[in-house]
Amino acid sequence: MKKTITTFAALTLVATSVAMAHAQDGGQPGQGGPGMPPPGGPRGEFRKEVREERKEIRQEFREDRKEAVGEFKDGMKERRMWNAQNASGTATGTKPTPWKNLREDMKDAREGAREDFKDMRDKMKDEMKRMMPPRMATMTATQTAAIAGKLGITVDALNAQLASGTRLKEIIKDKIKPEDMKNILPPKVASVTRAIQENGFFNNFRARLFGTRQEVVEQVQNEYGEIEEFAKPIRGTGFFQRLFNW
Repeated sequence: MKKTITTFAALTLVATSVAMAHAQDGGQPGQGGPGMPPPGGPRGEFRKEVREERKEIRQEFREDRKEAVGEFKDGMKERRMWNAQNASGTATGTKPTPWKNLREDMKDAREGAREDFKDMRDKMKDEMKRMMPPRMATMTATQTAAIAGKLGITVDALNAQLASGTRLKEIIKDKIKPEDMKNILPPKVASVTRAIQENGFFNNFRARLFGTRQEVVEQVQNEYGEIEEFAKPIRGTGFFQRLFNW
């Protein structure tokens, strides 16, 4: 019985570790990737904070898992005592359920870690959005000349400031009225459809059955030429599409 318990606990720990590795897939930007800032300066500090938070989440999960195994061992002791008392007819209280408790504790630990990783990814997106300059629309020579003229500077001087990374909105400040900017750079809204990039065995299997998932991306350009994107997955209505969370 003791060998069976040890084997089950080991298998549970392995399965839990695999599930946690999968929970981290797809949302953790790598070094130099599109979701991770390059090293150096505030962005380097940001990457360090992300690593530390990820380390803390993993450590907390390991502690929860260790605590669950410890409670399982204590529960098995209570179960054996209860069985012995039951055989002698002196058992009291409800029958201990260590196996069920272990499964529930492991499930709670996994779900808690997934929520922590999700919160961390959301904070990363918000921080990246704050740190990274917005994507700018390409201005025509006529639009650039019109803005430079209203600012009272040359086109070359305006282009130099933009090339240095200064946002057009920061250059303009209150020197040009928003209404005038809307005449020069009319706000636009466009929608495009693109494939959703997903990894993992389950996602690959689903893609083979139904094809690559897609999403509608709404691109909003304001009067300063800044472009924001808002993505919304395209949901299917078929039975198997709903079954696979299509």
